[in-house]
Amino acid sequence: MKTTKKIFAAFMAVMMIALMIPFSASAASEYSANLTGKAGYTVSVYKVADLDTTTGKYTSTISSLQTELNKVEGADNKNVLKACDAAAVSSAVETKTFTDGDPTFNFTTDEAGVYYFKWTGTPAGVDSTIISNSVISLPYYKDGAWVKSYTGTISSKVNDSTPTVVKKIENSDIDDNSTTAAIGSDVTFTLTADTVGSRTEKAKKYVLTDTMSAGLTYKEVKEVKVDGTVVAPADYTVTPNGQTVEISFNDTYLNNADSAFYTADKVYVTYVTTLNKNALISADGALKANTNHVDLHYTNNMGVDSDITGNTVNVYTFELNVVKVDGNTKAPLAGATFKLTSDTDTTGTSLTTGNDGTVKFTGLKAGTYYVEETVAPSGYNINSKKFTITISTSGVVTGDGVNNSKLTVNDYPLTVPQTGGAGTIMFTIGGVALIACAGVLFFILMRKKATK
Repeated sequence: MKTTKKIFAAFMAVMMIALMIPFSASAASEYSANLTGKAGYTVSVYKVADLDTTTGKYTSTISSLQTELNKVEGADNKNVLKACDAAAVSSAVETKTFTDGDPTFNFTTDEAGVYYFKWTGTPAGVDSTIISNSVISLPYYKDGAWVKSYTGTISSKVNDSTPTVVKKIENSDIDDNSTTAAIGSDVTFTLTADTVGSRTEKAKKYVLTDTMSAGLTYKEVKEVKVDGTVVAPADYTVTPNGQTVEISFNDTYLNNADSAFYTADKVYVTYVTTLNKNALISADGALKANTNHVDLHYTNNMGVDSDITGNTVNVYTFELNVVKVDGNTKAPLAGATFKLTSDTDTTGTSLTTGNDGTVKFTGLKAGTYYVEETVAPSGYNINSKKFTITISTSGVVTGDGVNNSKLTVNDYPLTVPQTGGAGTIMFTIGGVALIACAGVLFFILMRKKATK
């Protein structure tokens, strides 16, 4: 009997241990997120995915989120947030309104998963559609282990309003968004963008990207300023790459709470491009733009990226066609050389007509030009007139001798005497006349002698 009791007691002990194992394994763990917010804002928390901490597998009913979480190389935070923003989330786990006296949110849960912190209330005058939400995994995996607690800031973006970025052309002959230029000349632009962040909510990235069409070549950044303060070249990086150039503030500059960036309202970047030989040429009033576009990319203190699209500006360049023709037959003439000058370019450019009788002066900015014929075709008189031509900012060519945006110059054949021609006859007639006159005089003199 005692033996049976011992066996039964031993059996019960084993069962108790066996029952305790799954109980211990499934015991709830507490996960927390200690978050700093912003007074006047309300955030609601939604569980958007479950997490199995044994396998590391996430499960979500949001298909786009599940697709991103399934990626072997790891989910992209930006895409995860986009999936949550686009989803019709409901049934908030908890809601918190921040105040000046209570600026923190101590969120706790015993359910491992992905939590979506969505701003559901804003102060008066703030558009909720411009506020960046947040996604946090509780726990999250780091350095080979699950971390149960997260501490961070979920303030409403790094600004309460959407930043803007605008490009304008300096010293334009049209307006801030358009200008004309000659090929080989420089065009200067100024980029103006809003700053983002604050000393307590510092931006992680701030990049201005300028994209140029093939007709423009980046030359140099002349100056970077925040409001009236010049930013040292060591605090930003310029990266040209083909038809784009990036101006990015360095991490040390953005991480410095005392940086002038966080007390300024605007960033100004002045830089120079050159209009090159690949530029599109506008002719006959048909404008073809060589474009230049700017964008702003920044990342807030929570690692959320934002892209702001700026405006596009246009640079135009023109051509002038000069046609050499026979003044009588209007047939085109080869071998005529024309020189094009202006008030600012007295040296000018010279071109010689081919068989079609035409030369094209290309890559000209709007303005007044002068055309002179310096060499006439063989057998023709040179046209000595100096033609004044005007190209408007819309590409229309006007001036004496211009028709359909082309300058036509007439030359006439030389009238040099030739053997057997009219010139010989005139000499012959003149000689006969002189001989006749001499004969008459001789006859008169002989009669006078005879009468004496």
